[in-house]
Amino acid sequence: MLVEELGRDDRWQPSKARFVFNGVGAARTWQQHAPAAAALTRSGTLDDNVSPLADDALLVLVSPCNRGNARGTHAAAHAARLERVQRLVCGAKQVPVILVNPEVRL
Repeated sequence: MLVEELGRDDRWQPSKARFVFNGVGAARTWQQHAPAAAALTRSGTLDDNVSPLADDALLVLVSPCNRGNARGTHAAAHAARLERVQRLVCGAKQVPVILVNPEVRL
């Protein structure tokens, strides 16, 4: 798992890694299936409007997505989600960013 690999190098301490999930359901699933890893790291969702902190060593965006769902979301919602992803990536500055399974469309 990624968190275990991060723990092998002092530069990437899991406690200073921030995982950002596409939504609450994805974050909850991760916490249920990997409770030890979830306990070691910081996490949030795109809906939380999280931003990188000064002491973050790594930012991991897990499945960022701005496409609609089966019920059909409004174009403004797609644009807002894309803007959140852009704000996180651009705000990271000197912090490495990993995009895991991105599905972001312009």
